[in-house]
Amino acid sequence: MLTHQEMRHYATTTVTLNQDLQGANRRLAALATTDALTNLPNHRALSERLDQEVERAQRYGHPLSLLFFDGDRFKQVNDTYGHAIGDAVLRELGSRATSILRAGDI
Repeated sequence: MLTHQEMRHYATTTVTLNQDLQGANRRLAALATTDALTNLPNHRALSERLDQEVERAQRYGHPLSLLFFDGDRFKQVNDTYGHAIGDAVLRELGSRATSILRAGDI
């Protein structure tokens, strides 16, 4: 039979492991839905969220707006200045885009 101290140790260990697992699951979910370069939602996350927002707009009869960015001649930037500069351009575009959005916007 376990002593009170041993039971307490196992209970504490179980709680700690559960918290660690929950944290790991949150990090994994973020990795699965976030673009590593820009920290913006990746294609999968954006597609899921867009489906949800379209459904909500239809259900409640609310308008839905979409804003798209198209990096004209972006391949030329990569080819001319290299991928490091191209990556910096993408990060800056992402930063500028998120700076004008509200908290509830995608």
